[in-house]
Amino acid sequence: MNVYQFMQKFNFKTDVEGEVDKNLASRPAVTKVEMLFDGQRFLVDLEKDLSINEANLTQSMIDHAGTYGWWASIVALTKRKYREAKRELEEKTTSLDLEARSSLQLDKIKVTEAGVKAYIENDSRVKKIREKLIPLEDMVEFVELMLRSLENKRDMLKEINRSQCRERFNQD
Repeated sequence: MNVYQFMQKFNFKTDVEGEVDKNLASRPAVTKVEMLFDGQRFLVDLEKDLSINEANLTQSMIDHAGTYGWWASIVALTKRKYREAKRELEEKTTSLDLEARSSLQLDKIKVTEAGVKAYIENDSRVKKIREKLIPLEDMVEFVELMLRSLENKRDMLKEINRSQCRERFNQD
């Protein structure tokens, strides 16, 4: 499946696994990340996405635009999934509030905020939704970090281009 087919699906589950390159002199760096979207794994080569080929700066700029667009769409999709899960949690919590109060009254237990909260927090449906939120939250953080990294790469591409233009101008 290519990126365009993936983007058409828009329905994905999230998981991230990284491959660490420990051969770097000063510190280990994540070089490849495997992302799970809707049960399908995508291998993202961070070294390739974030590298700059100074010998062919034009191609690096062209490639960067597509890569940035892809990651920006992943950020939007991941945030949307996260918001949907949060909304689902809020709706379930609201409906369980009434259920908790009724259940406590039927069991002749004094209805308190703490009792209602405990009832809601221990409900398996709420726990299931919370389990979905954790990887989504991690994914949002990861893809936002990747987008910020690509913005830094864009700034670096601009600086390299300016520097190369100055060098060519000074040589003439």
